[in-house]
Amino acid sequence: MSLTPPSWPGEAEPPVSLPFWVRRALLVVIAVFLGCTALILLALALIDMRSGGRQKVLIGSIDSDSIAAVTMMVAFGLIGVALCLIPVPRTGLLLMVPARFLAFAAIWPALWAFSADAIVTPLLSDGCETGYVVEEQRGLFDTSGTIYEPNGLLAATVARTGHADGLRFAHGEYIAERNGHSLDIWYRDTYSNPGPITDIGEPTLTIPALPARNCAT
Repeated sequence: MSLTPPSWPGEAEPPVSLPFWVRRALLVVIAVFLGCTALILLALALIDMRSGGRQKVLIGSIDSDSIAAVTMMVAFGLIGVALCLIPVPRTGLLLMVPARFLAFAAIWPALWAFSADAIVTPLLSDGCETGYVVEEQRGLFDTSGTIYEPNGLLAATVARTGHADGLRFAHGEYIAERNGHSLDIWYRDTYSNPGPITDIGEPTLTIPALPARNCAT
């Protein structure tokens, strides 16, 4: 006895020919995963909104933007598969085929966003971790950076490093020195200080000092 229900006149078979109960089970699984992706995106949006854009998720070098990009890739892929599993009347293929194409095509912008993720580097002072990390995002003509104070899975924005023409902090092209309760930072900013890095004169950036952590020496 076949578990596949009879087709209505004019109904086109889905691109993936599977028994009815298999297609229904797959659609239920896809719906559950789509619900999970929606919850992840909602959580990231709430964190951003409640902090006024000053907090983000940071797990190692994976930040909120990377998590959102991967989540969107999964979501669009699942939507594309679901559209391929749903049978539609032959007249409905005029709308369904472009919808399937757009669902799979939308994966590529999300993949590009993930591949353009930022570089996260611990901020060191005399070989010791300062408790801060620097996230540098390479742009088309320059690199922008943000200093974060991690706290568990969340990281709070402390300062912006401005723009330079390379990954200055990732390459160690900076000096960070404790000055009482402050942390003075000098780094190469080719827009204002193209010369060698020195700790002479006013620091490029000053942020509150945190207790020193792991030291290399």
